Order: sequence, then structure tokens, then C-alpha cells
Amino acid sequence: WLEFTYLVPDGLNGLSVWENFLADFPEFENVLGEMILLEKGRNGYTHVFAFTDEFTISYNPDELRLGVHVTFPSHGLYRLMSIFHLNDKSEYTNASAILRILKERSCRISRLDIAYDDMSKTFTPHDFAKWKLEDRISTQCKVFGFMSSQADKGGTFYLGKRGGDRFLRIYDKEFESKGKINSIRYEFELRREWAAKIQD
Repeated sequence: WLEFTYLVPDGLNGLSVWENFLADFPEFENVLGEMILLEKGRNGYTHVFAFTDEFTISYNPDELRLGVHVTFPSHGLYRLMSIFHLNDKSEYTNASAILRILKERSCRISRLDIAYDDMSKTFTPHDFAKWKLEDRISTQCKVFGFMSSQADKGGTFYLGKRGGDRFLRIYDKEFESKGKINSIRYEFELRREWAAKIQD
């Protein structure tokens, strides 16, 4: 998952917030024909465009300071790679290139999710829940928990608060994906300052 905000350059250049965005991101011109205008936005954005279910672009023509906010859910990141013509087989190389492009073009990352799949299933979410109760996990985080899906199946262990700057969830991806991905997934959700640190 990747969310970033394009910040309009300082000073009046005669261009609208949307025109500034397209000038700095000409790659998006090729997908404009796929835009669907949604009825309303959030957080002060009045114009929200969806591109199938792969990503959304939001802006407010009367509020330059809000910039242009772009959201790519995890399944939409492949579209972002194609927009930027990135086809390296290494996910790390592609991710590094995307973060570099965004930094060069005055974008601030507001949310970044990073996932790691443990195919060997070394530990389960149940293990982490048990260890936390036994004080075998050391953390400064005050919020943690375990949610069980079914007896001895599924389950999610989490540290942190959803919407906070740092949130970690460990869950049975095999159960969640109905058998498509046989792994335990470690998923880090980073926002604001922590997302920016990863970008740097």
C-alpha cells in the first residue's frame, strides 16, 4: 500500500494544482481516459478520481496547500510500476526506484505498507500472542492484541494502533487468502514521520 501527496511548488506559476501535478508527472497522462469521478472526497479534497480499483487521485482546486493525494492499494502497485515503466524482476529495485522518483518530484509519503511472507511458517500469530502474555516480547508499544478467526486457524497478532505512525500485524495469509498464499505475513503499516524515514 502506498499513499503520497504531491506538494505544489512555492510561488504562483499560473498553473492549477492539477496542471502542476500533470506537468511533474507526465506519465499519468496515459491513464486519464480511465478516470471515473467519485461523488465526494475526504480531508478537504473535492475532486476524487478512481482508476478502476487500482488507485485514486484526489485534489481541491481551491486549496493549493493540500496538493494532490494519490493512493495505491497493494494490488495497484503493479499499475504504478507500469506507469513508471519499471520492469525489474526485483521488488526491492522497483520499490527503491518509486521512492526515489517521488522524492525527486516533491512528494511526501503519508502511508507505506511493507510486507514479508514467511513461507516456512516458523512462528504463528498464536505464538506471538502467547509470548506477549509471558512477557517474552519487549516493546515500547502499549497497544497490542490477538484476534482469532477460528479455533486453531487464522488469527492476527498486532502491535500498535491502526492509524498510528507504526502498526505491525502478523497473520495467517494462507487462511486469509483461502489457500492461495501459504505463509505467515508480517505487515508493517507506516505513516507520516515513519513513512518519510523509510523513503529517506
